[in-house]
Amino acid sequence: MRRYQQLQTNPKNRPNAWDLRRLVGSVNQVRFNDNKGEISFFGQKMIILRRDVVRVMRDALERLVADQAAPFLSYLASGIGIHEGSIFRDSITSTGPEQRAALENLVHSAFEDTNLGLGKVKIRQIDFDKASASVAISNCFEAMENGQSEEPNCMFTSGFLAGLFAEVLDKTVQARETKCISQGQAECE
Repeated sequence: MRRYQQLQTNPKNRPNAWDLRRLVGSVNQVRFNDNKGEISFFGQKMIILRRDVVRVMRDALERLVADQAAPFLSYLASGIGIHEGSIFRDSITSTGPEQRAALENLVHSAFEDTNLGLGKVKIRQIDFDKASASVAISNCFEAMENGQSEEPNCMFTSGFLAGLFAEVLDKTVQARETKCISQGQAECE
């Protein structure tokens, strides 16, 4: 098992250096300004919502627009992903192959090394030439909230990732969830 997948402790039950770096890094990433009632994460203003909020919104959309709720939620999430992807793009100053490498490293770091609450994200592959990416998420918040389903149903997460990768890859991207925890799979892909 890789070191970053679970806490490692020494025989005396004290955190090792990796745990301490993770703790310090996590604390340094989130800033609470109680005087203004603000939270920022990597300098971006944030709000904290319970993870069932997406399911509650989807339920409300289903009451309003029936079977169009899932694609509508995916569409809205893709807009959020595009916005996040543009922040990634704007933060990279290099060009050409160096830009691709920097973007790929940033995406890996943002999703694999930072806990955003989506679940444990693994970027398996990013291909700039084919405008494709392969992502796996264990403990996906959306699948866990949606419960059992015959079909993959992580519409928000898929839409968000499609939007983000469309911006990062600078091409139109379509998300296709092939496996889902809601179907009894080990992870969402």
